[in-house]
Amino acid sequence: MDANRRLPKIAEKLTRKAKANRLSTADLQTECPWLCRQISADAACRGLFDLWSLSSNFDELANVAIVEPAVLAAIGEIAGMPLDDSIVHAGLQHTYGYLLSTIETPYGYKRDRWVSPFLEKAFGLPPDALGPNPTEGTLLANATLIAGMAAFRGDDVATKRLRRVAPAASKPVRKLDFTQFEQTRIIESLSLRDSAGRFRSVRIRTDLVPFPCTVEGTDDTTLLIYSVADSRQSGAQLVTLFPVGLPMVADLTHRDRFGANVEIRTRFNAFVPGVSGQTLIGRRVVSHFARSS
Repeated sequence: MDANRRLPKIAEKLTRKAKANRLSTADLQTECPWLCRQISADAACRGLFDLWSLSSNFDELANVAIVEPAVLAAIGEIAGMPLDDSIVHAGLQHTYGYLLSTIETPYGYKRDRWVSPFLEKAFGLPPDALGPNPTEGTLLANATLIAGMAAFRGDDVATKRLRRVAPAASKPVRKLDFTQFEQTRIIESLSLRDSAGRFRSVRIRTDLVPFPCTVEGTDDTTLLIYSVADSRQSGAQLVTLFPVGLPMVADLTHRDRFGANVEIRTRFNAFVPGVSGQTLIGRRVVSHFARSS
């Protein structure tokens, strides 16, 4: 909880240093050693980073960088994963990067999803399981397992890759059984050819999991998980996860949005080479997972 209270001041201080070109990894270690310990643990977990795709470090609504680039670069140096470009590793950006983001969007601060206790309450988890400094596991490992159990449901290859990194997550997260949850999946399919005429398929998946537990004090009702399966990659990869309310669920699942020739573009800061930055025509369908008996 102490990390939650101190995060706004820590983020502001690191951002000021970054803008003045005076930020180093030592500053990150001094201000939030608990975060650096997690990043180092994640870097030692083979295969964890590979479960995530790419993300843009630019918020179109706020029209600014989501995380000060030098802050991301410092995170990347500790992780052994370069984060010094406008397109970065989605997992590191959407967890530790978002904790240290100072921009405020119409939906609040990017860190809100992690400092709020609502997701833990929604899935019956300990109060810090998805917080800045979990008692067990790391924020990235815990978030990866939760997102992956939903996004890779029905995907044996991706699920096998997820199981390899599961020991890095906390025990309460590992005990979650997403087969006991209802789930809606929206799949946007694109068929592309590169300049050499090579075929490529891209499937963008939006999974919606209604909270299994009642949560008071929030209008959010559903966990949204966004992922991409690109035939040029070794398997499906995660982009982000966050809670949403019924209006967004209704919009995403409205029957007029589906069909064989609909406009498709990437969302939620996802970056897919050859797809992001343009609107393409593809197929959008919806399917449902019921609770297993």
